[in-house]
Amino acid sequence: MRRNLFPPLLLAVIGCAPRAHVPPDHGYAKPLKQFDKPVPMRPELAAIGDAEARNRLDKGVRWAELGRADLAVKDFTSALEIRSGFAEANYNRGLAFAALGRWKEAVADFDRVIGSDQRHSFAYSNRGAAYSEMNQPDQALQDLDKALELNAGNQFAYWNRSILRLKSGNIDGAIEDAENGVRNSSNVAIAYTILGDAYLEAGRYEEARAAFEKAIELDPKYPGSYCGLAVAALRSGDTGRAVMLYRKAIELEPLFAQGPKRVEGGAMFSFANGSGTAKAKYWFSAKSS
Repeated sequence: MRRNLFPPLLLAVIGCAPRAHVPPDHGYAKPLKQFDKPVPMRPELAAIGDAEARNRLDKGVRWAELGRADLAVKDFTSALEIRSGFAEANYNRGLAFAALGRWKEAVADFDRVIGSDQRHSFAYSNRGAAYSEMNQPDQALQDLDKALELNAGNQFAYWNRSILRLKSGNIDGAIEDAENGVRNSSNVAIAYTILGDAYLEAGRYEEARAAFEKAIELDPKYPGSYCGLAVAALRSGDTGRAVMLYRKAIELEPLFAQGPKRVEGGAMFSFANGSGTAKAKYWFSAKSS
């Protein structure tokens, strides 16, 4: 079996957004500990399979399931030392590097995967997310476009591109991608959180509210959705509800209570998945002062 340790990444956005790793059928409160389903290994790779390399790969997957991306990297590296060019190990190690914020190393591993399989849509969307984290939006957009060219149903690429477009000010494009993301993953909380964030920036507060409420229905433990709903309430003039919702976000993720600089930092982004945290923090500070 070809093991995809983490599913494709999500880009960080200016607000509650993190480096997210979100599969279609798991929870989302701790995005770095999510996994997509294994994909059958290509016959030609299975034919050259080495038992010990596969064992190291499986061990790395188990470490990742425990949230130990650092130890997962070591086992994926061991698998690659045993079998040079083991694309599954490169793919998974790239995602483990991404979980650790080691973006250049992640890009290098996704380069190797794409070199061996130029139709690997998820490798492109993951590499695009990593490029975004490295503040290389042109390369990121090119990879996300390619991911969708290869697989028009790649919801991760839609989510990633929506967030990238939102950051660049292309709000209409962000909404289009977010809506496509929902169509391709209608039971996934993060899809609605990203859609809500795009609607917020367009000033479509009722639609944003509905999207965030749907996200909360699907995953009541993810703080970013409460944060987004709080922003929608605040912009609609309902300060009391906004404060209540933001307190719920803080209850679920105490880092939300720290100062704006902390909220805007990478540590904050690693705990949240998708809607205006930093801006909300500034707004709430102004409202309460």
